[in-house]
Amino acid sequence: MVFGVPTLLTIVFIGADTWRTGKLNKAFLVGGAFLVAAMWLRLPLSSTPLWLDFATWITS
Repeated sequence: MVFGVPTLLTIVFIGADTWRTGKLNKAFLVGGAFLVAAMWLRLPLSSTPLWLDFATWITS
């Protein structure tokens, strides 16, 4: 699955940074969580009536 690669890389980078510095960087964690959530929510939300109405309006 294509979505798994960026998610896995995000987890690996957060883990590597935490191991290197000895502490969890909160900004890195929040940014990574936002990135993963955006990737995984993109497909289910793209077929909602609200999004389809907005996309139709913006492209017309």
